[in-house]
Amino acid sequence: MAKNYTIQQFLANEHHKELKIIDQTIGHLMRNRKLYMQIVFILALVGLKCDISFAGGIDTLLNKVDAIGINWLKVVRRGGYWLIAIKGSAEVVQTGMHGDSQTAIKIVIKYLLLYASLFMLIYGLDAIKEGF
Repeated sequence: MAKNYTIQQFLANEHHKELKIIDQTIGHLMRNRKLYMQIVFILALVGLKCDISFAGGIDTLLNKVDAIGINWLKVVRRGGYWLIAIKGSAEVVQTGMHGDSQTAIKIVIKYLLLYASLFMLIYGLDAIKEGF
């Protein structure tokens, strides 16, 4: 049987507080929809790529995680290569149009170091990991 509430009783009811929390959560999800869609997509890709099981032990699991990480790193490096090549070339051409060769050399060095950092970071992390 349905129970009738006054507005004050309804607002004081625990279910109203739960509905408010659910409403806030849905609002948060809707405001950050793109981020959560990206997270779900990445998790789905990882789930499809890696058949995680503990049957082989924790070392097997960690090897699979490393394999996924290496694949993602390859994608980031390849994308970084082309982004740096295009952006650096455009900046060098723009500087060359102004006739400033010293600034062009600085730009080339800047982009070379930027690309090298994509590789140096991993080697640095591996060196620290092996050191401890």
